[in-house]
Amino acid sequence: MLNRRYPVLISGKRYSPEFQTDLQYAKNWKIVLEKAYGTHAICQCPSPGSRKLSIKRREDSDGFHLARFAGTGHEHSNDCRYYAPAPERSGMQGYAVGVVEEGEDGSIRVRLARGIRVQAPRSEESESTSVTRSPGKSKPAMTLLGLLHLLWSESRLSTWYPAMEGKRNSGIVNYALLQAAERVAASRMKL
Repeated sequence: MLNRRYPVLISGKRYSPEFQTDLQYAKNWKIVLEKAYGTHAICQCPSPGSRKLSIKRREDSDGFHLARFAGTGHEHSNDCRYYAPAPERSGMQGYAVGVVEEGEDGSIRVRLARGIRVQAPRSEESESTSVTRSPGKSKPAMTLLGLLHLLWSESRLSTWYPAMEGKRNSGIVNYALLQAAERVAASRMKL
């Protein structure tokens, strides 16, 4: 099963996946995360590495959630919900530093070569008065094709697993890409 939830260690105490997700334990789980806020948890997935998780406060409510530490996704097992491919294995090594940045809350910021904001068309007067730019160093950026590749790998559509054989259709691919796009921001805008 992909995106599997494993037990976590918080302050030396083990919490089962059922305790993390069942509604009957929701209040207690919130209290545990609230008390441990500012520290970290450790995922118990079967993989080598530190597998640290960050305890984050939700901006839109008074709730808390677990998120992987930036750059540590490859330390989790492939079926863990906190897994992400290592940058050197995901194709992101082809980009300069700063083009793709992973936030501590699991979000991803990218710098695109082409803007995604729709701007009003310019009038003839403003075109004639605009300042011409002199050639110089340009900042490294990602192409739209690179962004699609990033979304494809973040949605785990490039990972094959037996449970999905014959079940991938356009609806499932669309849903997976939309879920991945919710975590990606470009020019301070969520995709």
